[in-house]
Amino acid sequence: MTYLFCIIFIKILLIYISLKYFIISRNYTVKKLKYSNLLYVPFFNISKKCTVTTSTHFGRHL
Repeated sequence: MTYLFCIIFIKILLIYISLKYFIISRNYTVKKLKYSNLLYVPFFNISKKCTVTTSTHFGRHL
């Protein structure tokens, strides 16, 4: 269950990052970039937790 959630989350994260870089390349204002960074921090924290859970998940099967 957690493993499946992590795969979905990572896919969403990749889409989010690509959108973020697209916005940066479009030369948006600094204020909007600061706001997107505030959103990015919790995403990064969850993705770190997911990396740990997926690695332990694979570790159990080895």
